[in-house]
Amino acid sequence: SPLFRLHGHRGGKSIPPPNQCGPTNGDNEVWNLAKDPEHYDAIVAVMKLRETLREYVLQINTVSAETGMPMMRPMFLAFPGDAVCANNSAEAQFMLGPNWLISPVTAAGAMTWPVYLPPPGPGVEWVYWWGNQTVAAPDIAVWHNVSVAAIADFPLFYRRNISMR
Repeated sequence: SPLFRLHGHRGGKSIPPPNQCGPTNGDNEVWNLAKDPEHYDAIVAVMKLRETLREYVLQINTVSAETGMPMMRPMFLAFPGDAVCANNSAEAQFMLGPNWLISPVTAAGAMTWPVYLPPPGPGVEWVYWWGNQTVAAPDIAVWHNVSVAAIADFPLFYRRNISMR
């Protein structure tokens, strides 16, 4: 999600009615949410990613407000000329703005997750964020299997100009 906030209220012993907000009486600090160090590291990595995307999210939010183009875009909207995207075969993933591709893992116990990477465009390549590895060249569409065995690994790719390598 392009938005992330920790909300909560500590203290108080009363339980609010089910149709009202009220004290959660729970922790809301990241260091208290992690079950083990691997979970903590995964949460911290996503928080750091969020900070690196702050300016990008501001830019795509501005475009969204000015033009109506959604910040989170279905693949067929982002790549209308691509047959796989056009026939909605890549419906389980989406673009965040024009440059970030996300494919949420929605199956418990998954060890790998398939992601469709359409041709990113001339002079551009798809890069897997977590390993900073190029996975697709400018004119090639590929289905790519991402290892999701570790809690910190999920399919997240960005388009990078080849000249920026």
